[in-house]
Amino acid sequence: MINKILDLLKKYREQVAYLFFGGLTTLISWGLFSGLFYFVFGETRNLLCNVISEAVAITFAYVTNKMFVFQSKTNTFSAFILELLSFYGMRILSTFVNLGAMYLLVDLLSFEAWICKIAVNFVIIILNYLFSKLFIFKKTEDKNAEHTN
Repeated sequence: MINKILDLLKKYREQVAYLFFGGLTTLISWGLFSGLFYFVFGETRNLLCNVISEAVAITFAYVTNKMFVFQSKTNTFSAFILELLSFYGMRILSTFVNLGAMYLLVDLLSFEAWICKIAVNFVIIILNYLFSKLFIFKKTEDKNAEHTN
């Protein structure tokens, strides 16, 4: 039984690592959002709390995705910059989706902030995995070949 679990973990290492570090990223985002929302800015500053918590979470996510999830190696400075800008660009896009959804659901429709935060983050995690897998963290050979020609 344990060997089957270990084999599955090896087979799906990338997805398991993404979920693990995505969970940590989400906890950072939620924890910071919570602290800012309830103790610093108050409930009237939903969007500001989201912007700050997402900025910190995006930085954490880049480091962990690059090093541990996709194990991306960039051999040139231009490849690194392209990867970094692509990551931040896609995360900023998903942050706007997050902000828009939270504004609509919490501020306009008056749903409970935490229920919305959980639902919206579920969608954002899936979007971010797809962005990272399909556009940002390509195979090292492909990425470096693009920038050495």
